[in-house]
Amino acid sequence: MIRLLIICLTLYTCKISTSSTQSITRNFSIVGNDFMKDGQPYRIIAGSIHYWRSLPQDWKDRLTLIKKLGCNTITTYIWWALHEPEDGTFVFDKPEYDFISFIQLAQSLDLLVIVRVGPYITAEVDLGGFPYWIMKRQHIAIRRPNEVYYQLIDRYFDQLIPRLTPLQYHLGGSIIDFQVEDDSDVPFISFDDTHSYYGYLRDGLIKRGIKSLISTLAAPNIISLRKAIIPNTWTALEYQIQHSTPDALALLRKHAADHNPFMVMEYYPGWIDYEGQSHHTIDSEQFAKGVDIIFSLNGSVNFYMVFGGTNFQFTNGGDRVLTYHSVITSYDYDAMIIECGDAHQTKFKAVRDVIGKYVPLPPMPTPLPSPKGLYGTVQFNSRAELIENLHPFNVLHNIDVPIQFEYLNQSYGYILYSTQLTEFTGPPETLLLPWMQDRAVILLDGLLQGIIGWTETDPIALINLHPIKTSPNPRLDILVENKGRCCGEIPDLGCSFKGMKDKPWLGLKQLGNWTITKLPMDDQLSQQSTTFNWQTIPPGTSVVSPSFYRSTFTINMSQPLHSFLGTDNWGHGFITINGFNLGRYSEKGPQRTMYIPAHILKQGANEILVFESDRRQPSFSMGERNMTFMDHQLWTN
Repeated sequence: MIRLLIICLTLYTCKISTSSTQSITRNFSIVGNDFMKDGQPYRIIAGSIHYWRSLPQDWKDRLTLIKKLGCNTITTYIWWALHEPEDGTFVFDKPEYDFISFIQLAQSLDLLVIVRVGPYITAEVDLGGFPYWIMKRQHIAIRRPNEVYYQLIDRYFDQLIPRLTPLQYHLGGSIIDFQVEDDSDVPFISFDDTHSYYGYLRDGLIKRGIKSLISTLAAPNIISLRKAIIPNTWTALEYQIQHSTPDALALLRKHAADHNPFMVMEYYPGWIDYEGQSHHTIDSEQFAKGVDIIFSLNGSVNFYMVFGGTNFQFTNGGDRVLTYHSVITSYDYDAMIIECGDAHQTKFKAVRDVIGKYVPLPPMPTPLPSPKGLYGTVQFNSRAELIENLHPFNVLHNIDVPIQFEYLNQSYGYILYSTQLTEFTGPPETLLLPWMQDRAVILLDGLLQGIIGWTETDPIALINLHPIKTSPNPRLDILVENKGRCCGEIPDLGCSFKGMKDKPWLGLKQLGNWTITKLPMDDQLSQQSTTFNWQTIPPGTSVVSPSFYRSTFTINMSQPLHSFLGTDNWGHGFITINGFNLGRYSEKGPQRTMYIPAHILKQGANEILVFESDRRQPSFSMGERNMTFMDHQLWTN
């Protein structure tokens, strides 16, 4: 009898243990039109944050504030070009691009993760996330079935996906969904080709071990939805606050009646800022009201962006509809967390109050802005003219026809095309560049003649050159800048080649015998600049030719603070501090300050290097050309 009792107790204990194990099985799935987390209905409240748009030292602060806002999930793209910068060269070990650590950090803060693997990601980055070198591949066609394109995707996914597979939720990680591609309403690509392509990406994830949910993205219109919806995936929506949420849901249900939760994967608190246009903002209460409507219809949401951050270096993209526009350095997006990591002083609270209506949140005041470093005004009195300091850069001589960036194996920066004119002594003649992108500074013997290109008011690549009386054989220099390859809804690659091709014309004569100087302005620039011939500039001097400027400023505190640097009185160029490229500045606006992360600064002397290609107002003297540290952003009116 005692033995029987022991057996019964053992069996009961085993049953309890088995039941307990089953009850804690990790699973994230879809049942009907609901997300289910571990067997319970779940509402995704997510925010987009991109690992490359802030420094790793700041990731925890940003993610913690996202959690405090009320989010339970983050979303991030994986940017192909960062991880295969050159053909067949994979880079996954750079700390600033370590998405594995970023995802694991999110999990440590109890945040789930949606990973958007592309390969096309938009994100307002150069070429929409594609590496520049794919443009050189013969017979390639992107975002549709194409053997060359598929081979490159497979090679990339073979490297990428195994790194993400162990991080899936059901395996103990935090990733609950993988989005393939991005905007589906691509012109000139058929429904059949889109379905075949999306299916190839879906199957590529599955065969590499992805068992999580797989999603696509669509705008709330018939064409986009018909393209995005394919078997064994679910489709999320993207739209701005002006769009009717009830109408978007009704259209989604018309095309995906079941097994497709209602989620707005991109709900925008602001918008993209382009050079020369206004800074976009959206009223905080209006945006929060839109979020409330989504939640009231049992929807999930992802704020694109919850934290925008910064397009450091030359990582910004561009967009072209009728004319080309370059995305600015700041990716602030008028988000709930602004560029420097502070809470938006009205939008953070407005959105958090709405979230608190649907999930329990502890009372919390809006966090106050963090202290900023006010390091004074930097005066520049040391200059190195670009044309006189080309020796540390790679130069190609005796080139008959100009070569584009991509065929020079250069992704970013500038290229200088130079040739010698002969007997240029008559009346002014028209210089025509048959094909040039994006922006060219034209000089004769170092004297500025004008600016032409896509980024100017009149995007025509011609200009009148005036002979120099004292120089019948002047040197013609054409400094071409890549302002960012097209990133929006790109069905092909034609608009994204940079630099010059074909021989320019001066009057009726074609110009050949070019010298080409590659100016990537990369992480070697700090060392290269030590070899420049630096000249002291008297305070009253006005300088207009492309030049570098340098100075230093001193920080007395042992732990420097974030700051902003004003760029008023400067034209077009970029800024580095202690070798770190903050990004581009432009007198066209709307951005008037550059964000400076604390972690690139140090106690003691800090070096600042500014490159300026040109400016509209040459009357400014060097005495007026300074930069002042500030504790806030500035935008043009």
